[in-house]
Parts: sequence; C-alpha cells; structure tokens
Amino acid sequence: MPRALAVLLLGAALLAAPLVWGRTPMTETTSRIHAQFVLKDAAGRSLLDAGGPLTADTVAAYRVPPERLAEARRRLEALGLRVEAAGGGVLSASGERKLFAKLFGAVPEPPAGGEALRLEVPAALDDIVAAVLLPPPPELFTEPTP
Repeated sequence: MPRALAVLLLGAALLAAPLVWGRTPMTETTSRIHAQFVLKDAAGRSLLDAGGPLTADTVAAYRVPPERLAEARRRLEALGLRVEAAGGGVLSASGERKLFAKLFGAVPEPPAGGEALRLEVPAALDDIVAAVLLPPPPELFTEPTP
C-alpha cells in the first residue's frame, strides 16, 4: 500500500472515530465542572471586597495566609472536589456535575462569551469561601484571527 494512501486512511479513521463512539470532540457537554472559589481571610474579607481595581499596593490587604489556603483546600477535597490550582485568594477546583448539583443545587451552563455565573455558597463553606464562580467556556476559533 502506498504511504500516501495509508496516511489518508489513518486520517479518515481518526476523523470518523468520534462519530463511531457516539460523541464529537469540542461540542460534547462535559460532566465535569470547573469552578473558582474566592476565599475569605481570617477577618472575613475577600478580593471581592476591594471595591475597585486591584493594584500591587492594594492586593496585599486581601492576601489569604497559606494556612487558610490549606484549610480551604482540605475542606473542598473532603467534599469530593479536586483542587487543581491555588494562588492568592482563589482556589480552582473541579468535580462531577452530579456532585456540584448536590453541593450547589442546579448548575446551569455559563453563557458563551458572557460573565461568570455565581453559585450560592453552601453553609458548610460560608466561613471560608466568599464566592463560587463558574467561568464562561473558552471561545475557540477555526480561523487564525478572530
């Protein structure tokens, strides 16, 4: 079999594979939800209380100490969430849609290109989490320039 024909057949198989498996890449709604948890410091303040733009001068006032960050991480993981990143006063965590529904009630899809959706903070996290935000999905372009 000529090499070009083999490459062509392999390419066709790779393109058809998602259809055979009953799903399409990039359009399937995922069962995993990613959220941002804005944390409170020991005094109950968060980045959301800044009341204006954060600058190098003002951001230090809202820094969450490492032990508080570690406590928030432990509590989110105890609820079944997977903490993926932590920094400043925000934790990024994910979990299955069913788990989010159990913790936060019905979880709608954020609108594409819109603002982040804010979920109700459960009572079990109210003392350490100021807000739970679902960022909008990324915009993917098929052309090199938008």
